[in-house]
Amino acid sequence: MSDLKNIQDAQNSNRKQSAAVNIEIQKAQAALEKLNADEKEELKSLNEQERESKKLFNEKQRNQIIKDIGELRDSKKSIKANYEKITNAFLAQLDPIKKITELNDNIPILMFPLRLETRFKSTGNQKQLWLRVYPDDCNINSKEELLSESELKNAKAFWIEMWKAGGIKADEKAAWRSLVNSHGTGRSAYIIKEYKPANTKTVRPSAAYKIFVVNSSLSLSSAEKDAATKYWSAIWFAKGDAVKIDKAKEILTVATNSATATSIQENYIPENITDEIPEEQDGSKIIISEIDLPDYTAKNSSWTQSAKTMGLPNKFVVTTFDGNVKKTILFNNPVKDHLAVSVDPSLTGDDQLKKDDDKNLILNDELSWMVDFEKAEQAGMATKIDLTPEEAQTGFKKLFVTGIRFTSDEADGQEQLETLFTDHFYSKNGLELIKQGAPTNNTEDAPAAYTWTDNGDDSFDSFFSNTEDFASADTPDKKSDGEKLADCLGIDPAILKNVKNANGKDQLEAYAMNTALFPATLGYFMDEMMDPLFTDRDIEATKAFFSGFVSGRGRYTGHTNRKTALWNSANIGLFQVKFLRKRR
Repeated sequence: MSDLKNIQDAQNSNRKQSAAVNIEIQKAQAALEKLNADEKEELKSLNEQERESKKLFNEKQRNQIIKDIGELRDSKKSIKANYEKITNAFLAQLDPIKKITELNDNIPILMFPLRLETRFKSTGNQKQLWLRVYPDDCNINSKEELLSESELKNAKAFWIEMWKAGGIKADEKAAWRSLVNSHGTGRSAYIIKEYKPANTKTVRPSAAYKIFVVNSSLSLSSAEKDAATKYWSAIWFAKGDAVKIDKAKEILTVATNSATATSIQENYIPENITDEIPEEQDGSKIIISEIDLPDYTAKNSSWTQSAKTMGLPNKFVVTTFDGNVKKTILFNNPVKDHLAVSVDPSLTGDDQLKKDDDKNLILNDELSWMVDFEKAEQAGMATKIDLTPEEAQTGFKKLFVTGIRFTSDEADGQEQLETLFTDHFYSKNGLELIKQGAPTNNTEDAPAAYTWTDNGDDSFDSFFSNTEDFASADTPDKKSDGEKLADCLGIDPAILKNVKNANGKDQLEAYAMNTALFPATLGYFMDEMMDPLFTDRDIEATKAFFSGFVSGRGRYTGHTNRKTALWNSANIGLFQVKFLRKRR
């Protein structure tokens, strides 16, 4: 096995192990936060002896969780150390210009954008160009795996409203709209994917029916459930009337038994028993629908970690052009993995932000590369280029920065790309495909397609009616925009099936136009005007190429992180991904 293959295998293993350990650490921290929060409430209702006993029990649990967190953090450090032991020497000596010859030419290379900043500076008598590289948003992952307490609360409220709706679309849309208003479309989609009932909802026969939603572990027979429905209906219509309430209790006890009646009254309470009673409500048209919501330990805050880079190249190369003169310079250091690009909310006090004696803001060590040039050099995100007197005077006509991620093979590259797409899609900003002709700026006649706002009604059909879903096709004349994009990028089409405009037909329309135009344009020229130069086989081959690979709408539909920038640029980072199916 080659050294490069060993490195790639180590990177793949390290990424997966680190991700798994990070999730376990977050779960353990959430469990510790919950234990501390619950203890305060539990102790209030206990006597002194019970409190002491509960404190001792909780302390044992607390110490065990703290021990587990420590062991997980040690494991994370060990995984990182083992990876660095394997890769440090390789990365330090890496020359992308030479190493690229070892890559498989049959595997395409995917380009990502970068942002560059340059300054002409002097170090002593030496004129220099200082160059900094910043990742684009598409290479930044800020996803929070665990739900926060507020997200969990809103998720429960959403599912209860969906159960109340009982299949009535207008009511379901209202429930989704409320969740989207709080968390955005993408994050809302993740919330209901992460936390959802284990059972299916009851469908209302018509809008005239009222559904009481019960979240209870109490198991009732059919007759007992019918008695519970009549009891809670009577309580609802009683509107606090003591006589009517007592009568309802009496009827419930007769229909079941004293113990069961008490359990129904205490442990089988509808979540929406306080709803307003419509004037036209028919008491015989009330249904109880049980909802089986899972146990879930949420974290206190919705933001618990800094955003990190993902999928950046291992080392950058600068290429400058001045007329016909081309110069190539390697960055001195390899790019560090998982660079922080935002503050870390888990840090406190001076560990987070502080000011020096001159009142300058000092960032924490992980983030300092973004403002400190020397640290950016150490992180592989900056370099100093020595200039000749002529270069210092005239500069360069063109400057490009490129890089390749050698430590990821095609399979790992595909997994990382799918993770980036999925995590962006499930973020508050979201991800969508851009329709042809979408305006890029506001005019007097029409606004830009870009918007900061979320419309829950627009996204409802995508998630609940699968309007963006597309069926896989074997021929290019039937492929949707989403499937064509997945084919081009070498990713699983399934991850795009809820993305806005994924079921679009922009590429199909371009294909149809080419097919319609060919006989009267290029086909006519080859067949009639150039006869007998081209054979029928030549013309058919040209037609197939023209229809399948030439498009006035580009190779595939553009895509965007909905609230940031398009994913294309002349300054690029690269890594390899494989195609899942044969390109057409």
